[in-house]
Amino acid sequence: MSSLFVALDFEDQEKARVLIDQLRGLPVIYKVGLELFVAEGPQLVKKLKASGERVFLDLKLHDIPNTVSKTVSRICDLGVDYFTVHLAGGAKMLEAAVQAVEFSKTSACVLGVSVLTSFDQNSWGDTLRAMGTSPVDCSSSVRALSALAAKVKIGGLVCSPHEVKDVTSHYPSLFTVVPGIRLHEASGTERDDQARIMTPARAQALGAKGIVVGRPITQAANPRAMAEKILKELQ
Repeated sequence: MSSLFVALDFEDQEKARVLIDQLRGLPVIYKVGLELFVAEGPQLVKKLKASGERVFLDLKLHDIPNTVSKTVSRICDLGVDYFTVHLAGGAKMLEAAVQAVEFSKTSACVLGVSVLTSFDQNSWGDTLRAMGTSPVDCSSSVRALSALAAKVKIGGLVCSPHEVKDVTSHYPSLFTVVPGIRLHEASGTERDDQARIMTPARAQALGAKGIVVGRPITQAANPRAMAEKILKELQ
């Protein structure tokens, strides 16, 4: 069964706390992203961990190796279960992150972000051209980045559900986390800013070991009922 990550995409901890109270007791992992972390800081993560919750800190680190190493050390001090770095930061940066976790003697899992699910093939090609690189499709880029992730021995990889089967077939040891989850793939109104989407059950069937769900739960009339529905679908 895939793990369910619930994205706390809120502007402050009060709104996040309402959702957490509604989902109390469900086997979910809470994703704290940039907006909430900038608003509330490390204290929010500490409170979540102190209350027994599992936390995925999604800051997508991308900087020089020394800066990333020091930042990862501080992240490990918070006791998070998962955190993200951009694979585009390169091997030295990724190795610095892995070494910082090892030195901390914690069990934090480093997840490498490949190609954001907000990209479609056209916008990804435009981005590569702007960087002076010959454009390739998203799948080819994810394949190359997953090889890098495996080489530096990070714990897992974040990719769209459309690439997860290829990643897991070549690198089954990587913990694949899949955002871009929507309950109805064909509904344009439910895509929001996600370009490459898929339903929870299909993503799991293709090999996703963790799925990230935000607005389908957070904006539901009954968030607990929606989370329970998704968990049941994953069973």
